[in-house]
Amino acid sequence: MIRHILSALFASAFLGAATLAQVADPADASTFPGFDPGSTMRRFQADNGPEWQVRWTHETNAPRLIFGGNLPLVPANALSPEALVVASRSFVNEMAAALGYDADTLVLDRVKQLPLARAGGTDKIVVKFHQVVDGVPTHHGYVNLLFSADGRLLGLDNQGLPHVAQVKLDPTVTLGAAAQAAQAAFAADTGVAAISVEPAGYVLFPGKPDARKNAVRAMPAYEFKLAASYNPRTGELPVIRQYVVSARGTPAVLDSWSLVHGDLVGKVQGNAQAGLLPDGGAPEVLQNLKDVRLVAAGEPNQLSDANGNFTFAGTNTSKLVTASFNGMYSRVDNIAGGESSVALTLAPGVSQNFMLNQSLSEQTTAEVNAHISVEHFRDWVRSLDPGDTSFDFQLLSNVNEADTCNAFYDGGSLNFFLAGGGCPNTSYSTVVWHEEGHWANDLYGSGNGGDGFGEGGADCWSMYIADNPVVAQDFFGLGTNIRTGDNTSAFCGDSNPGCYGEVHADGEPLMGAIWKVRRNLKTSLGAPAGSALANQYLLAWFQTFNDSQIKSIIEDHWLMLDDNDGNLNNGTPNYTTIDAAFKEQGFPGFTLPLFTVSVTPVNSPVNSEGAVTVNATVVEANAALNAVKLFYTTNGGANFSSVPMSFVSGNTWSGQIPGQVSPAVVGYYVRATDLASNGNSFPAKAPTDFLSYDVGTVTVHQFYDFEPVSDESWVHQQIATQDDWNHGSPNGASTDPATAYSGSSVWGNDLGLAGFNGIYQPNVNNNLTSPTFNLSGKTGTRLRFRRWLNVEKGIFDLARVYVNNTIVFTNPSATDLLDTSWIAQDFDISAIADNNPSVSVKFELISDGGVEYGGWNIDDFQVLSLGPVSGGQFIPYGAGTPGQGGIAPALAGSGSATPGGSVTLMTSGAKPAAPGTLFIGTDQVAIPALGGTFLVGNVLATAGLITSPGGTTVVMGALPNTPGIIGMQITLQHWLLDPAGAKGKAATNGLLITIQ
Repeated sequence: MIRHILSALFASAFLGAATLAQVADPADASTFPGFDPGSTMRRFQADNGPEWQVRWTHETNAPRLIFGGNLPLVPANALSPEALVVASRSFVNEMAAALGYDADTLVLDRVKQLPLARAGGTDKIVVKFHQVVDGVPTHHGYVNLLFSADGRLLGLDNQGLPHVAQVKLDPTVTLGAAAQAAQAAFAADTGVAAISVEPAGYVLFPGKPDARKNAVRAMPAYEFKLAASYNPRTGELPVIRQYVVSARGTPAVLDSWSLVHGDLVGKVQGNAQAGLLPDGGAPEVLQNLKDVRLVAAGEPNQLSDANGNFTFAGTNTSKLVTASFNGMYSRVDNIAGGESSVALTLAPGVSQNFMLNQSLSEQTTAEVNAHISVEHFRDWVRSLDPGDTSFDFQLLSNVNEADTCNAFYDGGSLNFFLAGGGCPNTSYSTVVWHEEGHWANDLYGSGNGGDGFGEGGADCWSMYIADNPVVAQDFFGLGTNIRTGDNTSAFCGDSNPGCYGEVHADGEPLMGAIWKVRRNLKTSLGAPAGSALANQYLLAWFQTFNDSQIKSIIEDHWLMLDDNDGNLNNGTPNYTTIDAAFKEQGFPGFTLPLFTVSVTPVNSPVNSEGAVTVNATVVEANAALNAVKLFYTTNGGANFSSVPMSFVSGNTWSGQIPGQVSPAVVGYYVRATDLASNGNSFPAKAPTDFLSYDVGTVTVHQFYDFEPVSDESWVHQQIATQDDWNHGSPNGASTDPATAYSGSSVWGNDLGLAGFNGIYQPNVNNNLTSPTFNLSGKTGTRLRFRRWLNVEKGIFDLARVYVNNTIVFTNPSATDLLDTSWIAQDFDISAIADNNPSVSVKFELISDGGVEYGGWNIDDFQVLSLGPVSGGQFIPYGAGTPGQGGIAPALAGSGSATPGGSVTLMTSGAKPAAPGTLFIGTDQVAIPALGGTFLVGNVLATAGLITSPGGTTVVMGALPNTPGIIGMQITLQHWLLDPAGAKGKAATNGLLITIQ
């Protein structure tokens, strides 16, 4: 249906008037069923090991990259492209609750072998999909899965949008109305009117969520290509832009970008030289030209080979042959005049040479330079991957355009300018490779993002092909260059990639890091091997990952390509050199753990005052293990005690936290260290972050996960300047989380919704207050919630929590508080809230005029009571042995199974006045015996009993008042004489008592 709608729309005269739908259909706000990224990824990591890591994308609240470990999805003996596709789709479906879409929305692009072993790396395979729903593709919606050569999944790189299958795809905005909006925006952006408006597609585009709804993250949109008047012979620069306009609701421009990527702007003076230098400084070098088209009347066209040779086979008469730059992979147009061509009459068997620029003029040399450089780019790619056909088409180069000191790529051609104003003719080597690099960015799906990625990525192509860090040498005169990979422009962080304010400068952190990878590999492996491996990795990076922004995830991608065993936690063959390169450019780097530590959380609450066992898994990653310790606290982390953990087997360690008097809250973490006391902890940020469990019984009085659309009577207000409290999905803007702790919604300061940037503003005073709770008759009350808080130090900005009018939390006064994960918060509020019929909680934020961060984010809020342990449980187990009436007697218990507690044991349904024995042990067993099943193991004692005339026995007593018996398990079974039973015996079920 959608295809038919689009066909009709694109065939219409779209510049006419249109009726606009002003309000989007509320059905557009639906979400993918079961969407819960946080919980899904936590379960995945728990099931598959701590080496698996997640990088979240701020725009969609879903994982951007799942990587670090390996899953054997396709057996090596069954490896095939078809099997990899099936496994990829299956994995996407498994992760659908995190991604927000399933494999039905993915269309296979290709399965590509990455021949990294050609240069000493490890071969890998990428399965590439594009997200498409009902024929409508997602803008830049690539989903790529990386496999080892033996079928192990190494990672999923996700640029799909969640909830796309829930989006209404049919437009309510006409194509004409959308085109008018694009034209108006073009005129406002450029100051000139567009003379051509070309529909360029119908896509799903990232959208912004409504502040009060779990809104979809995509909307249908039209794409247009608009151009202003441009005649390359007049010297005017082209103005060509792409616009994306919403197709539902109001025809709003969602995004736009220039399709012209120009470079080398400036005025310089000086001479040029040969090689990688511009034309004019040294004599041109005569070279053989490949892919030159030769035409003769009545003969098939021929193309010169790599040595410049050509043959018209079977021709016995002289022919007039014309040679021109119109090859299979390169066509050159001379904008300043006629294109170079040479016509010679060839006699059979007499070889003649064609000289296309015998005059050695600037204009003809520019044609040769463009042709040679374009051909070299393709040859370079094919030398690394002979199966890569990305450049198997005719690229157009326009040379000698009537302007100076610039060059550009416009989406369909490369364009180079005449010498003048002190600048050389811009058609030469690294300039051509840079502009063709923009084309490569588009061909491989990364695009030319406005944060500098397009420029930095194009520079990477040029530097690697040239094996030289300088792009456009001597462009401003002898010894002056445009840019170099040896720059020191520092990466400004994931939230501010375009930090230098101009796209070429913004791209320098990327070109610098990628060049330094190559430089370091040449140093560590030797120049030939290092260059070869770097080249393979650069091409594989573009082939595999569709990075479109300069972010720290780029290093993760390079390390995934370098990895050789499916576990990034133990490093990669060239980890040191790659990581050092990114760090030198100011990227955060990838920190290898000395050990990977995971802990099996204690089930809470613990209804016992006995010692609690904690089990941990510790794997040596990059150091030799010396010790594992268990740290615990009973005062909220003010101080910790520690106990050594004991080796069990394999990678398992075990330790015990001493018993605590209930009610109590115990926090704990595990740390593994080497001989120098360096190590890793679980949780990773311990001791500021730790696990916890309750000792006692828990009764929850109030709980809010903030998932309902309603605010549920929570109230927010402005005291000064601004009230920026939002209820909805976090967006990862500024320092905020990308996802809720559970579900999809939270309360927070400025969640990065439409028109906001995620940062609280200067000089604000605002708060969020809970409903009023009646806690009459409630004791042992506590306040708990999950916090993601980023705020300046307390002497400047304040983040506080009040219970009624009492402050229970305030941020540190001397240091900024910068959470990077959801932190559990627990406060004893019993002195304020116990037996209080009117209790409320307030979250406050007050800022000064200086630094601002992301502020509060709150999820899973609860008020509860923690009481003492309730005593042990009496749990029946196993099947008894039937006696009279074909029924087995029953054994039950009651009372308080605590030290010193009174316990009653009762047998019922037995033969009256029957003698028997009560067996008491510590183990549950099932041993066939006496015609039934014996259920008590490790028997410690027995007691003789006779049933009453009613077929019962009752035994009462007190357990020893000894703390040492806490946690002990006791098993019991009553056997008695009964002629009706098998072998004259009958027996009860077993009974398990746990002393607490």
